[in-house]
Amino acid sequence: MIDSEKNSPDVLFVYPKLADAFLRDTAKALAALEAIYEKRDSLDEKDIRMYIINVHGMKSILVNVGEEELSNFASKLEQAGHNKNIELMLSETPLFLNALRDVIKKIRLNEDDNDTAVDEDKVYLREKLLIIKDACEEYNKKPAKDAMTELRKKSWSRSTKELLSIISEHLLHSDFDEAVSAAENILETMED
Repeated sequence: MIDSEKNSPDVLFVYPKLADAFLRDTAKALAALEAIYEKRDSLDEKDIRMYIINVHGMKSILVNVGEEELSNFASKLEQAGHNKNIELMLSETPLFLNALRDVIKKIRLNEDDNDTAVDEDKVYLREKLLIIKDACEEYNKKPAKDAMTELRKKSWSRSTKELLSIISEHLLHSDFDEAVSAAENILETMED
């Protein structure tokens, strides 16, 4: 069981490109999962297969937007589908769908707040960028991703978010040299 309000900010910071992909993919998955749930009294193999595909997709993208707990919940639902545990699927799907809707609201609130002035914590930003740079130089993705997760918890200007988005995309694809270069570029502009 998840608690979508527990330790969850009212606004979820997600890089603009990732937010667009998340909103697009989640809308499709929500529609598919709602349709499957509506057929709950007559699910067939095709419905179960589509259910598994959609919760699997959500599991992956939820991690990318920092919603690890909800991703784990999606994993539980995916496993229920593989095990053909219809009872668990049907009892937990409404909660999952509501939690997805909450994440969508948080991301949209973030998009609405993008134009407000932000007093950036440059010392914190520099500290995390150095961690990312060092981790990527050692081809060690976990500390870099952890630092990006911490950066998502703070408010940043649109331009900083866009620069961080570039690093995040490089990390997503394990393009370590490019991530180092992007981090160095941001650090250089901070010195000016």
